[in-house]
Amino acid sequence: MIENINEFLGNVARTDLGKAARRSARTIWNAHRSAFDVTRHEAVKVFGAALEQGQRATARGRNKAEGVVEDLAGAADERLSTIEQALQQGVSRVIHRIGLPTAKDVNALSRRVDALAARVQARKSPRRSTRRAA
Repeated sequence: MIENINEFLGNVARTDLGKAARRSARTIWNAHRSAFDVTRHEAVKVFGAALEQGQRATARGRNKAEGVVEDLAGAADERLSTIEQALQQGVSRVIHRIGLPTAKDVNALSRRVDALAARVQARKSPRRSTRRAA
């Protein structure tokens, strides 16, 4: 049976129809191979373009995120500065109300004490003893 099929196919292949079918099959095969090569080449281009766009989108997103973080950090610094200033003013008012001396007051008092000490020291300068020996 297989011999009959092989013989039949051999006979068909030798006819003009068989030769035309083989040429047509070869043309179709070459067209498919060319289409596959073109598709593979274009797929590499598309993948490269997609990768490049992804990198650009990532960079844009990173830049936007950095800008937002900088804005938030600036706003936080402003708020912190405002809170710090309000706290310092409140503490100063409380210190003034209860009569505690500030660092400025202590420094001024320290300078006055140093000046008085210098004057006392100047008056105590070594003098000759006025006592007589007995």
